[in-house]
Parts: sequence; structure tokens; C-alpha cells
Amino acid sequence: MPKKSYTYLEVDPYKIIEKGFHRDRDQVSESLFSLGNEYSGIRGFFEEGYSGKKLIGSYFNGIYDYALEETPNAYKGIVKRTHFTINSINWVKCSIIVDDEVLDLNISNFKDFYRELDFKNGLYTRSFTWITHLGELKIKFERLLNMTYCHQFLQKITFSSNTNIPVTLKMDLDNTILHWNSDCYWKRKYEFIDEDIYGLEAETLTTKQKLISAEIIDSPCEPVEKNTSDRYVSVKYNFVSTKKTSEFTRYVINIVDKFNKISDEELLYKAKDEVKNLKIKESNYLWQMDRLCFCVYLVHPVFINFMYKFIKITPLNIRIIPIGITVFFMIFVIVSFVASFILNKIPFLRKNVL
Repeated sequence: MPKKSYTYLEVDPYKIIEKGFHRDRDQVSESLFSLGNEYSGIRGFFEEGYSGKKLIGSYFNGIYDYALEETPNAYKGIVKRTHFTINSINWVKCSIIVDDEVLDLNISNFKDFYRELDFKNGLYTRSFTWITHLGELKIKFERLLNMTYCHQFLQKITFSSNTNIPVTLKMDLDNTILHWNSDCYWKRKYEFIDEDIYGLEAETLTTKQKLISAEIIDSPCEPVEKNTSDRYVSVKYNFVSTKKTSEFTRYVINIVDKFNKISDEELLYKAKDEVKNLKIKESNYLWQMDRLCFCVYLVHPVFINFMYKFIKITPLNIRIIPIGITVFFMIFVIVSFVASFILNKIPFLRKNVL
């Protein structure tokens, strides 16, 4: 029998797009809508939880552990103890509640489901309208891993509705996560709440590698509850959704210590300092930075070829070659970013090319 392909995604040169929720393909979609930046990777699972088939996956390069049980084998000389990259902290976890009804797309009534992964800027977006007995609530999730500063992560959740709807939102850091829905390979170090910074540190069971996660949440209202437990931090908000959008932006720093060379105190100081800087310095332009980098990738060969072939100047023309390489590198980076910034101002190019 010949194989017949099953097509459920939209065709686009720079995006993966799913219109309408294809429940029978959801675990495939979790893989297709994954994000990664070589430091960390996260599957495209639903942040708010899902009671159907799923595989929650969040991983860090070089963070591994040994299997809790030996692999049975009938032959001598075959390895019995295996090790692998382990599932790590779920830094996007949340739950959304309207009048005691918990959002779960496996059982909740919803419409206008849409999600996309934009390869031009690395932004993953998912949106839908939740039909509650109090009215229709529009929800949009956005997720981004920084390609330049690889341990910086962002999540934005946006709410709007035609009528006033009271909403409860819980945003969690969860390191009790199971590997392949079976075992947890993390043990507790500590959790902390320091004014508007929330976080935790955990350690792998046998390899003694450490992970610290810290977050700041930019919200339109103050939290009503803050809780910590074993490898878990939770922040709760109560607000009323209206026609005006309500945005909750989570700025997260995840730092791993693969070789156990950094003290807990140093890790904590570093995580707090970096998440503060991420919130203050990066929030205005971080969502657009990767778009500029993509354009730099496209245009920099133009300037290199122009310099080498037409002006006929190369780093070898400078007597001290290391200085020549450094100078040329700085020139090409600056000129390419300036060109990228200008080209991104052209609507047609920004929409269809960049």
C-alpha cells in the first residue's frame, strides 16, 4: 500500500502555522513548535496544562543524570547503567481559572485556535478564544528564547474579552517535572521570594549539577498570593478581563552549573542581578532583537564582497593581521546592524522578507 501524507499545517516560507486544533497530532505539534538556542530547548506543550496526551519537555545542554535502575541485559560486556539528558524546570507553567472552571483544552469549550512559530525572529505564538459561561475570553501566549544571551527567556500572556470576566492566573516555576512521565531527577536546594523576584535552585540526583531559575513578572495588578514548596514557586493574580488587553510578561533567567564550580551564594547573586537587568534593560527591544540578527545574517555577505572585490581591501592589507581581523569584524557588524535597522523600517521587506 502506498503511503499517504497527512497535511494539517499551513504552507509558509518562514513559519510553521496551525489553524484549528488537531488533537490527534498534538504531540507531533509539540515537537514541531519547539524552541531552542543551543543552551536550552523547550517543547511546544501547553503552558496552562492539558489532560490529554502530552510530553512536557524542558532541557539544558549538558545537564544529564544516570538512570535510577540498571538496564536488564542477558549478555556480558553490555552496559547496564545508562545516562541521558534529563527533563528540567518548567518555567512557562501556569493555570487559568474563571469562576472555578480551570482552562484545559482537552475538555474546555474554545474556538479560533491558532499557533505559529516564526523562523525570522524565533517567536512562538498561540492564541484561541475560551468560551466560558461568563463570556468569551481571548488568550494569547508568546514565548521566546534569547539567541544572544542564551540563559534569558521570556513569556507573555495576554487577555481580553467583550464583557468583564474575573480571572485567576497562577504563574509557576516547577522543578518537580518528570522525565518521560516517570521519574524526577532533581532534588531540592532552596526556593526564595525576594520582593518581586521569585526563584529556586535544584541539583541533579547523582551528577550533582545545579540549576537556578529566577523570574520577575510584569503585571497590571499586584499578586494576591505567593507560595513556595519543594522545588516549586507559585504566584497568583486575580484580575478582571475587559476589552482592554491585560498583559502578564514573565522575565526568566535559567543558569546551569554543569561542573559544580559555583557556590550557591554566587549563583543566587548572579541570577538575581541578571533577571533585574533583563527586566529593566531588555524589555523594550528584546522581542525584536532576533529579527535584526536574521537580517544581519542576510546582508553581511554583501558588505564583505563589496569590500573585498570592489574596494579590494582585506584584513591582510593591514600589517598586523590580528588587528586587521578585529577592525574588519567590527566594521561589518556595525554596518550590517545599521543596514538591518533601516531595512526593517520598510513595511514590505519587514512583512515578506525579514
